[in-house]
Amino acid sequence: MKKIFISYSWKHDTVNAEKVYAAVTSFPGKFNVWMDKESLEGGLEWRPAIIKAIRQAKYFIAILSPGSVKKIGVTNAELYEAIDVLKQYPPNKIYLVPTRIKNCTSPFEQLAKLNYVDLFPDWDQGMEKLIKTLDKTINFKSPSRSSKQKPAKTLKRIPDKIGLVDLDIKISNLPKVVSQLNRIQKYFLFTIPDMKPIRNKTEIIDDVKNFNVSKVSKSYIKNNLHLDTDFIACFIQYPLAFEEDHKLLYNYFSGPSDYDERFMFISSDQLEQFSKNAGRKFEEGLIYMLVGQLIYYFTKTEFHDQIRGCIMDFCETRSDIVRGFKKRKLCASCNKNFPEGELKEAINTLLNWKYV
Repeated sequence: MKKIFISYSWKHDTVNAEKVYAAVTSFPGKFNVWMDKESLEGGLEWRPAIIKAIRQAKYFIAILSPGSVKKIGVTNAELYEAIDVLKQYPPNKIYLVPTRIKNCTSPFEQLAKLNYVDLFPDWDQGMEKLIKTLDKTINFKSPSRSSKQKPAKTLKRIPDKIGLVDLDIKISNLPKVVSQLNRIQKYFLFTIPDMKPIRNKTEIIDDVKNFNVSKVSKSYIKNNLHLDTDFIACFIQYPLAFEEDHKLLYNYFSGPSDYDERFMFISSDQLEQFSKNAGRKFEEGLIYMLVGQLIYYFTKTEFHDQIRGCIMDFCETRSDIVRGFKKRKLCASCNKNFPEGELKEAINTLLNWKYV
């Protein structure tokens, strides 16, 4: 089944987007359609889900109207992401399908170069053109005149693909770690993507060598975050530094790239000792650090300043991690707000993983 993403403005085009969704899904076995109103799971962070759906889609339908093209917001963010994906397609390959409800001009230069599908002045004629764009083999019949169709079967969920990269720690058993993590749960698919080394990004701050994440170029991030990857964790031996508002923040355990929050850097500095103090193995320490970032990225659960012996403790004193690492679980408050379901089961499984 072809994956279709429908992008629209909640304020201006919800009704028409629902009509497009109903029309496209009226062909059983043909399309797997993603639309936020129909597809977003409660309690999860919406942005990672949307990015994943856009990057996995075969076609991106951008519903445009005079109101929506003037609005700056989520719709434009989705279009920016889709345009980024479009750059990876050859010129003769259709991916982004601008679909107009009424006559309007998109502010995006990249859309102006594409062929529009107009659902006016004749909706049925425009919808036939849209469906034929998605699949030329379909014998189109307007949903308003067609017999009632059985709903398409729900497709098996595609795991979130998590890349683990050893930048300079030299973890010889990383493939074994990945194999064990994939064996104990199926919500995430852990991989080891090929990446070029990052050089000359360290500097001495307060007599301690830090890796300056802000010095990693945008081109490096873009060239190494592939379409089918949802999140990349880069393990590095030094504490991390970040440039923010003309200030240099340093001695951090983890933090994202300045250019894409899906690209996460995780420091192993002092982690071997902390792991021993907690009665755990170093490999378990690395994954403990990673799981906290996965929780933060994929859910609405945030790190908290209070040290509760929770994986979501924000540890200004680095040794405070030991308390949470001994327990390896969410505190009562975080657990209460964490969405129930497959993700929670996977997180708890990963927290209790023992490297063997």
